[in-house]
Amino acid sequence: MTTEPMSAGKRRPAGLLRTFVAGSLVAVAVMVALAGAGVYRIYYSHVVGHAEVNAVQLTRTLAEHERDTLAGNPAAGDAAARLDERMRKYLKPLDVLKISVYAPDGRVLYSSDPTAARENVSADPRFRAAMAGEPDTRFVKDRSGTGLDLVESFVPIRDGDRILGSLATCTDVTWSRSEATTVVTLATLIVLCVLLGVFGFLFGIVRIATRQMAAAQRDLETMAITDALTGLSNRRYLMARAADECARIPRQRARGAAKSGVGFIMADIDGFKSVNDTHGHLAGDDVLRTVADRIRKVTRRYDIVGRYGGDEFLVVVPDTDFDETRAVAERLWQTVREEPSVVGGVMRPVTVSVGFTCADDDDVQAAIKRADEALYRAKHAGRDRIVAF
Repeated sequence: MTTEPMSAGKRRPAGLLRTFVAGSLVAVAVMVALAGAGVYRIYYSHVVGHAEVNAVQLTRTLAEHERDTLAGNPAAGDAAARLDERMRKYLKPLDVLKISVYAPDGRVLYSSDPTAARENVSADPRFRAAMAGEPDTRFVKDRSGTGLDLVESFVPIRDGDRILGSLATCTDVTWSRSEATTVVTLATLIVLCVLLGVFGFLFGIVRIATRQMAAAQRDLETMAITDALTGLSNRRYLMARAADECARIPRQRARGAAKSGVGFIMADIDGFKSVNDTHGHLAGDDVLRTVADRIRKVTRRYDIVGRYGGDEFLVVVPDTDFDETRAVAERLWQTVREEPSVVGGVMRPVTVSVGFTCADDDDVQAAIKRADEALYRAKHAGRDRIVAF
């Protein structure tokens, strides 16, 4: 007997779990990406800050030890050579590629790069900020295709409250690439592990909840299509499945199927009212369950068996013909009557009257009406017999 629910939403809890997993993966990916980007920005802010601190310290050293040279003309004669020698000594441990000293008007007083001797930076916003007393430091990635990552700083040179000029440094921070990659990778892995742990825990909770929801949904769907007393399909489900099977008849016939009909077998328990009146409704319920179990045994897995109402049962036999429907009806009738049942503590025979027909079109109501008419004839012909229509 087929009892699978027809609800289109039967997989909704599983769909909810898939949605949660997909949403979680997206959330994890976004969070990891944001965390990586955040760590990257923080790390390079540290690199830039460190380079600026070095530039400020270098400026203080210059202001303390080179005040007289800077106040004069450091670019002239031996003064330039001596200053250049001292500058290289300062720069060597600091990874500074270039250093320039600018007068208040933007002229170059000294530069470790000879090609910069004639430049004037008076219009440069960074120089102007330095002359206003504010250091300006920026990170420049792979400038001019050199393959180097640089930090450029413009720092004011002070003598007390007086600004003598500006010091510009260009620091090589290419080394930070591999270190940044390591830091970002470790941070990303840590965040990923934490998020996977959190979402894994939540996934476990949601999975348990969705399984419970799915089980509850299956129970509700089974209850909606099942007769509570006999465990067979109820009338609502029977009619829906019968309509589905009859709708297939034209398609089956068009494909040339050998057996394209749908059989309808109606069975009614003989003398059931007397069982209720004599032994009570509990005994009547036992008889209904007994007959239901016997009918279930003689039907095929894909036949639809249900309680049509009261003490009437309906069997819908798909992909069949008149003769095969008759054979199923005879097995049903014989199996129910072949062994007595306990009724009210007493062994007594239980028989059924059976009417059947075979539909060859999609008119379900007409087919059921014919089967019901055949059942009526069987009852009025003396019961415990099979009548075809």
